[in-house]
Amino acid sequence: MNHEGPLLIADGITKHFGGVPALTDVHLEVQAGEVHALIGANGAGKSTLIKVLSGVQKADAGTMIWQGVPAEFRNLAGAVTAGLAVMFQQLNVVSDLTVGEYLTLGREVTQHGWLSGRRNYAAAKAALQQVGIDLPLRKSAGSLSTAERELLEITRAVSRDAQLVIMDEPTASLGKVEIERLFEVVRELKSNGVAVLYVSHRLDEILALSDRITVLRDGRNAGDVETAATDHDALVEMMVGAGARQRVIRTPREQGNLLLRVEHLSSETGLSDINFTLYEREIVGLYGLMGSGRTELMEALYGVTQHSGQVSVRGKAVEINSPSEAVELGFGLVPEDRIREGLIGEASVAANLTVAAPHKTTKHGIFSLHRERTLANELVGKIGIKTAGVNTSITALSGGNQQKVVIGRWLFADSQILLLDDPTVGVDVAAKDEIYRLVLGLADEGSGVMVCSSELDELLTLADRILVMHRGRIVASAAVHETDAESLVRAAIVGAVQTTTDGVLIP
Repeated sequence: MNHEGPLLIADGITKHFGGVPALTDVHLEVQAGEVHALIGANGAGKSTLIKVLSGVQKADAGTMIWQGVPAEFRNLAGAVTAGLAVMFQQLNVVSDLTVGEYLTLGREVTQHGWLSGRRNYAAAKAALQQVGIDLPLRKSAGSLSTAERELLEITRAVSRDAQLVIMDEPTASLGKVEIERLFEVVRELKSNGVAVLYVSHRLDEILALSDRITVLRDGRNAGDVETAATDHDALVEMMVGAGARQRVIRTPREQGNLLLRVEHLSSETGLSDINFTLYEREIVGLYGLMGSGRTELMEALYGVTQHSGQVSVRGKAVEINSPSEAVELGFGLVPEDRIREGLIGEASVAANLTVAAPHKTTKHGIFSLHRERTLANELVGKIGIKTAGVNTSITALSGGNQQKVVIGRWLFADSQILLLDDPTVGVDVAAKDEIYRLVLGLADEGSGVMVCSSELDELLTLADRILVMHRGRIVASAAVHETDAESLVRAAIVGAVQTTTDGVLIP
């Protein structure tokens, strides 16, 4: 349908949950063929607005005009039929289907009235080729890594021939190469007249990719600007308010005793001859492209997957065959996917905080709810978790505060070796700084921390030393003050670089 004016107008959108306003009189206009960014701090209302636009949730008030005609989508299927494609932040991949089956779900190809597996897989292959993504068509969608599921959802959204593609944090788990490919896809959609509503906490992406930006703060419009007329600092001020952000200031630390030594570690998940050390009061960064083995290394150390080689904790050789054994040895893992792997469903904030150290919430062997709540309250105050109370469901918290709960769990358990896999995925700039200060504080207090991240700026902010992985191997190591982003990316892509005898990267 051709029409003059904006492709989408949402006006006066208001939504409450239990009397608490999530959106108040929000206005959004998206033009055909533009990349329109939607940004805001955690809890600003971005995800709620997307759900209202796509029919997942019904607004309490407000109107929507779609292609010049008043519209109200009763469900997601109705929005998809009308020409919207949505990629949500919380991935909802159907685990029991193969990649090929999931890509054609709801659009199955039939032949003479019968489902044609051959033609469906051909359609799925064409969809992947369209966006330049390589995924195994007959592999179970549920067995994919978080980054691979991210790519799968991107492919599914883009391949729907929609007039508007909504992407909520599409690069959350992607590496530099995959992000660049996604940018190419978005620009190709734009050139074909397709609009993209792009939601991200990564302001560098917003500034590089978008044409216009709508900013939400506390569920209200805080600004609407042309991208070319703004910058990083102006956007942050609109998101969190003037002077609200306290930037991370890193202070030097003296390295402590040897905590962890890993020698010749290999695994069936693709790790090969891994060797490194981790000291008290040290933060070691782990960088690599998707499939490099970063997450696999974290999981091996935590006992999720089996491995060969030798692991020593405080000079003593140990065997780690399960997460419970890892916890007893002082390990704590913050997984890449906090929703599926890091949180306990509908349980309370208190239960999620204290679950790793049950001995602290018992008295004479009997669980004490009073003790759990008291200790949880102390921790909430210590690390600055924003919640209505420790009895609140963990699902009511923003992404940044959920992540602080997962990290706080290991602080509560007195863990000395912390494994953080993309710890700031899906959180805004202010919450990210709070998590940085929390991680730096844990190292200051004597813990050894390994941080795996797709964001080089994050590693260069937090880490004392960075290890680069490529195809299951550590191919380079460098102190942060002796390397740069370009050298680290080159090592991650090429897999072999020239180094000094100390393993320092040579640009």
